[in-house]
Amino acid sequence: MNWKNILILALFVTVLFGCYDEDKIVPLEPGEGMVRYEFPQGENAWDQDIVEISEQFGVYLIYKDYKEGDFNRSWTGSGMGGVLYYGDDLTDEQAEFSTNFMKNHIFAHLNKAMVNKVLPMYWYMVYDYHNSSELFPGMAFKVAHRFYDEGLDFWGVCLFYGDPCPLTGEAIETPETPEEFRVRRCEILGNIFQKSFDKGNFVIPTGFADGIDYKTEVLYRDADRLDENYYIMRGFPGIMSPSFEDFSPVERNPTPLNQHFMEYIKIAMRYTKAEYEEMWPSATYKLIHEKRKFVIDYIKNTYNVDLEKIAELIGE
Repeated sequence: MNWKNILILALFVTVLFGCYDEDKIVPLEPGEGMVRYEFPQGENAWDQDIVEISEQFGVYLIYKDYKEGDFNRSWTGSGMGGVLYYGDDLTDEQAEFSTNFMKNHIFAHLNKAMVNKVLPMYWYMVYDYHNSSELFPGMAFKVAHRFYDEGLDFWGVCLFYGDPCPLTGEAIETPETPEEFRVRRCEILGNIFQKSFDKGNFVIPTGFADGIDYKTEVLYRDADRLDENYYIMRGFPGIMSPSFEDFSPVERNPTPLNQHFMEYIKIAMRYTKAEYEEMWPSATYKLIHEKRKFVIDYIKNTYNVDLEKIAELIGE
């Protein structure tokens, strides 16, 4: 390739990345305010909580003054045949509820070191957050988003929803019971911890894999619950669903080491000690209780995150 072609290629790359970065938000220096939104967005008591979260974690909780483009920037896949995302401002009552949820159920269980380079700049608290595509005139397929983490500089959480999908009836229920609050916070925190682990912000401790056989096939049918190769008996807790509403058994092949470790974190934050004891009595399934405690103690003592506290049944 001659120098003329190299220069043309370099110019093309520069223009390409310049266009891509056009939508990217670069924060101003501390004290200079926000680029996309006025911040704080109000003078309510919860706005002060939002300011404190931004000062501690560098995340700006936004709850109003949305434009459609905020949900459909280039990195969300909109345009060129992509689906469109929609959401609306919160009322004051909804904003207070959502801020309390983010403060007490999410950020109360995080520390900066563990979430380094994981959290977004903006975290939208949105009413009726969904994407929609029209299957035929007058009939749109609406997909609800309880939690969205695919934006380049933003995530979204939806605790209040509008009309359900006219085709499927899918909707989002506002959490009311302690169990519903636990499921919602586990869904979000589980995603954050997974991203943190993938980035190397925390690692598998020495000794975790001791006594675990990762080669021999496991059994998973109820008829095998007392067999030495039953997956729980072997120390494999199962596979937690992304929504944290249930988990599935390990079938035949043992869970790989990295996933195995993360499943313990998810199980520990989803069920209290008493609940887990009721599911899998320690007198019979000793190894899985030993590993559960090992992981809980390690995360608490090393990273100051209390997984058992996340598992507690607490309300708003």
